[in-house]
Amino acid sequence: MRLLIAASGTGGHLFPAIATAKQLNDCQIEWLGVPNRLETTLVPKEYPLHT
Repeated sequence: MRLLIAASGTGGHLFPAIATAKQLNDCQIEWLGVPNRLETTLVPKEYPLHT
């Protein structure tokens, strides 16, 4: 299953989304975010980040 996670801006949105993504081992996860925001440094490199 493929999953697109859209979380941006603050750690209040990002940290729960990252924790959820790490539990979904059977999913191919990609990330949707905003350039030059916190997610560009926090989202683990194994998840492609689309900005």
